[in-house]
Amino acid sequence: MPRLTPHAPLRHGWRDVAAVHRLEYPFSISYVCYAVWGACFASPGAGGLVAGPVVAAAVAAFVLTVAGLALNTAVDIRTDERHAERHELAGAAKRLGGRLPALRWAIGEMAVGLAAALAVSVWVGHWAPVCVAAGIVVLHVLYNVEPVHLKRRGLAGPPAFCAAVIVLPCLLTHTAVTPVVEPSAWLVYFGLGVLAAGRLLWWSVPDIKADAETGMATAPVRYGAARAVLLGCTVMVAGLVVTTWGLSWRAGAVAAVAGTAAHWVFVGVAATMLGVLARGSVPDSGRMRTRSMSVMLVGDLALTVVALASA
Repeated sequence: MPRLTPHAPLRHGWRDVAAVHRLEYPFSISYVCYAVWGACFASPGAGGLVAGPVVAAAVAAFVLTVAGLALNTAVDIRTDERHAERHELAGAAKRLGGRLPALRWAIGEMAVGLAAALAVSVWVGHWAPVCVAAGIVVLHVLYNVEPVHLKRRGLAGPPAFCAAVIVLPCLLTHTAVTPVVEPSAWLVYFGLGVLAAGRLLWWSVPDIKADAETGMATAPVRYGAARAVLLGCTVMVAGLVVTTWGLSWRAGAVAAVAGTAAHWVFVGVAATMLGVLARGSVPDSGRMRTRSMSVMLVGDLALTVVALASA
């Protein structure tokens, strides 16, 4: 019988922690992008990005994002257990003690994120950062927790989730630099949120069977997989139009094209799911994550470079 080394449980535990917080590739890198976009667009120069309040706000935004994802994992254990490819997520939560410890972990991280945002507000002399951080927490709770539980309410779920994960983190770090958010920045942040909401509709399609069995009335469950994909692609196009408009207004046409090109490609990749569904096949969420979402990551990194260049 093979012997376990003293380090094996520790390594296994950290992998489970990462899984519960959805820190697998490529999402962990994208979360960092979401946490710094606002500061990049707001800062008058690259040097301002390493200022104390900006760094603290970026940490708060990242912590609040992963705290919300840990809350989602804790609430969704029963659903994930029924998923052919995501049952390991439920297994990771159970190895860490189950639903209650994961909930405590999420609540503790939310408290840390709020405390960091409060420190930023005191540091910069206005309340916008901590108010935005509180909004992130509220949206995560509304998305995941009864009696509202927006995740199971069809089309209401994706906008709430994406506002909490993308739009408000952008505003959190933006307001750490300045409380003034220009119209072009509003367009960019709003467009990115709409883009992400469409992507979430597409991403939810492989979950349709497990969601239906556990009473989770997501958009794919309510409207069918093909309609969800079509709607998701349409929403992504709308989000990209708004994002491109904001970027061109803020940094010029070349920057707008460079910052959104990979995301336009992603829409085309996402649309190929219609062919998979037409053949009667079930989309593979693992392949979607490692292949399709890699295109998304290229887009997120390109947008970060554009934002840094415009700083």
